[in-house]
Amino acid sequence: MAEYKYTATNADGVILSDTVLAENEEEVEIQLHKENLQLVNLRLIPEAKGSTIDNMLHRVNNNDKAQFLEYFASMLEAGLSINDVLQAFYEDLDKPELRRFVKDTQYSLRNGKSLSECFAAYPKLFPELYVGMVKVGEASGTLAQSLRQLATQLKKSNELTGKVRNAMIYPVILVVALTSVIVILVIVVFPKLEEFFSNSSLELPALTQTVIGISKFATGYWYIIIGSIVLLIFIYKQMMKEKRFRIMRSKLMLKIPIFGPLNRTVNVALFARTFGSLLSTGVNILESADVVKATLSNDVYKDIMDDIKQDISVGNTLADSMKKHPENFSPFEIRVLSISDRTGEVAEGLTNVAEFYEQKVYGLLSGLSSAIEPILLLGMGGIVVAIALSVITPIYQLLSSVNSSV
Repeated sequence: MAEYKYTATNADGVILSDTVLAENEEEVEIQLHKENLQLVNLRLIPEAKGSTIDNMLHRVNNNDKAQFLEYFASMLEAGLSINDVLQAFYEDLDKPELRRFVKDTQYSLRNGKSLSECFAAYPKLFPELYVGMVKVGEASGTLAQSLRQLATQLKKSNELTGKVRNAMIYPVILVVALTSVIVILVIVVFPKLEEFFSNSSLELPALTQTVIGISKFATGYWYIIIGSIVLLIFIYKQMMKEKRFRIMRSKLMLKIPIFGPLNRTVNVALFARTFGSLLSTGVNILESADVVKATLSNDVYKDIMDDIKQDISVGNTLADSMKKHPENFSPFEIRVLSISDRTGEVAEGLTNVAEFYEQKVYGLLSGLSSAIEPILLLGMGGIVVAIALSVITPIYQLLSSVNSSV
């Protein structure tokens, strides 16, 4: 499908100019004829490729999508038609991918497709969660409400993942900085010092000899080190294609001190928030289970979602299904949802669980920063101190021997 820019006149002779998506020029003429427009000029708009950097700068993030959905809902509530909303968006958007989606959607709607089908055509931009909720909104006549619920869900997920990401920024910077110092000392500084020490008859301490040995290996066999790292990354990626390995890795992630409880809490919060949002807009509970599975980051929880869906399909409640996985769902969650099942307010119960665990995540992140920073400083700092001592000790011995001989 290509984009064309046309100039045409209407029945009153007024000249109009706009862009349109079509398979070819003949289809453009057919579209204009249906709108009682007489084509004057038509040209194909070349597809803008853009550089890699430009594409990265204009990539659609979750905040862009949340804002897009919220504005969409507001305009629909104000009484605008979907086509009017899309046209207003197209003129205002600065993200190429969103502009392309809007233009494609305008074309698809004119050709009889539903809005949910248009969303489904962009799976990278709008995953299953969006498609399911839009489809329910279309069927029930509550499209604006579904879009607003989606925007809220996205904002909550962004806030959660954003805080997790921000909590890890300082530790990562610390590791990168200290690793860089160690690499510079081993690769640049030590080879020069080794040459200096080799010209003296001084017997080097064991620590200094060890560091020199590491330095020689790193500078002499750097290609083996880099090759090994690349090979390990390749093997890891290949193994991640196997479900059994992913499950084993996910189980390990849940058992690691400090990080395990955080991983579990984040997944429970995502589980409850997404499930609650879907059910509140009327999405079928079995369809919701499939969508929830796609949003979870831990494969153990993804596997559990298959079990939960199977249990629900034979008549069990959500709470009863969760009881079968006591290591992954606490008595608190199960108790809240058991009560919600009896009162018929499962969506509200899930939302309450989500809010509780989102707050718990924020508390865990605060504790994580306090716990991990001293460990990193002691560990990485200890290595730097050991390297420094391996340099200072032989120099001190050399100076002492010179002074004693004077």
